Amino acid sequence: MIKLSKVDKRIYKHLNLSNKLQCLLIEDKEAEKSAAALNVQVGAFQDPRNAEGLAHFCEHMLFMGTTKYPDESEYQHFISKHSGMTNAYTSSTNTNYFFTVANDQLEGALDRFSQFFKYPLFKESCIQREMKAVHSEFNMNLQNDFWRKFQISKLLAPQNSSYSQFMIGNLDTLGQVNRQQLIDFHSRYYSSNLMKLVIYGKQSVEQLENWAIDMFSDIPNKNYNRPNVNIEGSQIIQNKLIKIVPINDEDHLDLIWVIDYLHPHFQNCPGKYIAHLIGHEGEGSLLSYLIKENLAYELQCGTQDEAYKFSELYVSIKLTKKGLAMYQHIIELVFNYINILQANAQIFNEVKQIKTLQFDYLEKQNPFDFVGALASRLHQYPVSDILKAPYLMENFDSNLINKTINQLNRNNLNVFLQSQQFQGKLGNFEKYFGSEYEISDLQFENQQIRNPNFHLPNLNKYLPNSTDLFANPNSQQYPTIIYESPYSTVYFKQDNKFNVPKTFIKIRQYLDQMGKSIQNEVLGALWQSLLTIHLRELFYEAEVASLSPSVSLVTNGIEYSLAGFSDSINKFLPDMLKKVLDFKVENYKDNYDTQLAKLICDLENFSRSPPYSQARTLSMLLLRDCGSFDPEDLLKTIRLIQFDDLIYFQNHFMDKCRFEWLIMGNIQESNAVSIVKQSEELFKKSLILQKEEVLQVRSINIPENIIYNYTRYLNSETETNSSVILYFQLESGTVRNQLIVDLLSNIIKTPFFSQLRTKEQLGYVVFSASSDVRGITGFQFLIQSSVKCPKYLQARIREFIKTFGIDDLTREQFEEYKQSIRVSLLEKDFSLGREVGRFWGEIQRHQNLFDRREQALSLLDNIDIKEVKNYYKQYLIEHPHQIEIHVVSPSHKQEQDSLPNTGLMSTSVEWIKRRVPLYPDMYSLL
Repeated sequence: MIKLSKVDKRIYKHLNLSNKLQCLLIEDKEAEKSAAALNVQVGAFQDPRNAEGLAHFCEHMLFMGTTKYPDESEYQHFISKHSGMTNAYTSSTNTNYFFTVANDQLEGALDRFSQFFKYPLFKESCIQREMKAVHSEFNMNLQNDFWRKFQISKLLAPQNSSYSQFMIGNLDTLGQVNRQQLIDFHSRYYSSNLMKLVIYGKQSVEQLENWAIDMFSDIPNKNYNRPNVNIEGSQIIQNKLIKIVPINDEDHLDLIWVIDYLHPHFQNCPGKYIAHLIGHEGEGSLLSYLIKENLAYELQCGTQDEAYKFSELYVSIKLTKKGLAMYQHIIELVFNYINILQANAQIFNEVKQIKTLQFDYLEKQNPFDFVGALASRLHQYPVSDILKAPYLMENFDSNLINKTINQLNRNNLNVFLQSQQFQGKLGNFEKYFGSEYEISDLQFENQQIRNPNFHLPNLNKYLPNSTDLFANPNSQQYPTIIYESPYSTVYFKQDNKFNVPKTFIKIRQYLDQMGKSIQNEVLGALWQSLLTIHLRELFYEAEVASLSPSVSLVTNGIEYSLAGFSDSINKFLPDMLKKVLDFKVENYKDNYDTQLAKLICDLENFSRSPPYSQARTLSMLLLRDCGSFDPEDLLKTIRLIQFDDLIYFQNHFMDKCRFEWLIMGNIQESNAVSIVKQSEELFKKSLILQKEEVLQVRSINIPENIIYNYTRYLNSETETNSSVILYFQLESGTVRNQLIVDLLSNIIKTPFFSQLRTKEQLGYVVFSASSDVRGITGFQFLIQSSVKCPKYLQARIREFIKTFGIDDLTREQFEEYKQSIRVSLLEKDFSLGREVGRFWGEIQRHQNLFDRREQALSLLDNIDIKEVKNYYKQYLIEHPHQIEIHVVSPSHKQEQDSLPNTGLMSTSVEWIKRRVPLYPDMYSLL
């Protein structure tokens, strides 16, 4: 019997097919989209020594056609045109494939999907192209500090073990792989008894069962045992200090203990208990002390199972510069804290209580993520625990907890220390990523003095005492305004759908100082960084109680967000707002320099982020007239800021304000109004900000006859990727116009990906998508490439747009795309949080089209194929309004400079914005 939460009304059925393939079938009568996932218990650990990355390469190749469906784009195209998505990943021990699709197309999707595991073609014509795709993925990760450290960590394992191997693959490791090797790998490891299948649909479990039997029972069963990994925890080299030069200018200290395999104890969770204590951020915690002493910014603790043989417990600390210099002292502080750990039944039961509550009222997840996670879990847990496993803390076992704590000693510890200060000083370079590193013996200060600042967490005062649901005599479908004052406009909806004892509160506090100057942008960021320290202990206590509080600066003010059990919210919200108003930056002057240094590093690291990410940020900066600023300009400004400037900013930036609220969930209207009135009293010192004083953010109006180009050259010699965005501005985003743009997006995205990524192999990141900038729609094409410069990429995009056969689109195909949009519009919100997010978006757009989806459905049938074809030609070919964003790697600079310009070259984002007219702010309060 599968353990279900109190609110889960779905029907589950578990069965084993005749070929020993284990299936989990889920019937959800409320589902608007179906999903499926298949996890194979094979991964990078099974790569041959002479073909590292083969498991990952095989994953790529399964998408490239099967005997029944030989077209290499068939699966992707089918899923895409029927409102779905696909993905897959390869880990060390598993390969997971998953998709979503419209309900009425699940059978066809499963038929195509099942062929992956029976009759893949591994076509010769695709092998070299997809090998380059794997290489592009590797190139994309070359600048990723996680992957760089991960590969160096493998140097601690015996080099003849599969544990030490390189798992992504590139042209060097896969260059000699032929079709027969792929066939042999698939034939050897893709055995049905090593597979777990999850199917999720609106259909009955009986129908899902029939499909599972019909389509998956003939996957060959070779009766293989789970592949063995030739490694033991005792073989990992220990007691080492591993220094690494990272790409980003961030200093990190990671302590990793090799401990006994914890998975057999998943119900009693000693690792979860210990990680809860070491990772605690409340009063008396390790992190609280480290922050007070300006030694660290962040700390995380957790466990992970490795190779089915052993586990690791890690403590990951983001250091200040002072902390880097005192890293050995921090190691001693960690051991100081470990020394006070003990098996405490009261703490265990408190964590168990909240985990039980979280599971009992667990809302639905996106089916796309849900099925992938379940297919993986089926390899790890008994079927009865498949849903509850992440929330299990069954029995308090003091002996097991203390035994695990005792393993956190100096003998089985490795320490990773990352800093750019080591550049040029370490002398070794890792083979695949080129990371500079050094491995030496670990030295300890051996300070055994107990730190009086440390103590175990106090009992949590925000745990809910009640999970009762309030009676709801109304059945309103959308939020309504229940209260207005000179300060506030309050939207409210008592939940009548999800029936969970949870409340969501969203507050936008508009301030007249935010977004109007780059100085205030910087001062706001500094204010928030110190406020985060001020709120950390309070917020962490709330998070442990399953509340999700946040306070963040937005373009025109502050946004407060709070979600969790209704009873807890009533206790916490007044404390949160009072704590914000009690905040004085003067009390955190000792933290100012470290927070200033962190913000400077964050801004400097923008230039080290993936080029496609930089291009997207720059495009958003360019398309809006105010409210956001170039990180390079922010960097110049922040270096001029003084602490007195921050004090002045704090004293005045709340001089005027007004509020918008959305309160939804298990809460009564009278309680909601009372909360608002009490909160308003806290802000009575502020004057009222009139609606016309709220910052308006306007989209630039791109002229038809001028192509503006903004090019940014990267300085990092290790960055091999460049990126391009070609952006077409369309028109104001009425419901009808947005439908046309969404239709075009569905029509274009798969052919664009297929041509420029799959066939031309221009890069790993290739996509097209619609966008909305303050109510003005647009369409963008993006490529990140390690093989070609942005001008070349842009030329290929333009050629695609020009030659794309929009006129070849048939009425039958067009109706399929319309049906895909229809399915998406009919898709219900699967959780209260999702519904809140959708309605809050409408409130922030100040259009209050809470029935936007219903309006779109009523308009969809009247959109004709000819109208969409003409729209494509008008806005993308005949009368385009466009800008170009180029981010150029040093490796592509020569090629970039040798090709002709296609647009008016600008010297900065602001240079363009000063030369174009502006649209009105379609999302204004007015």
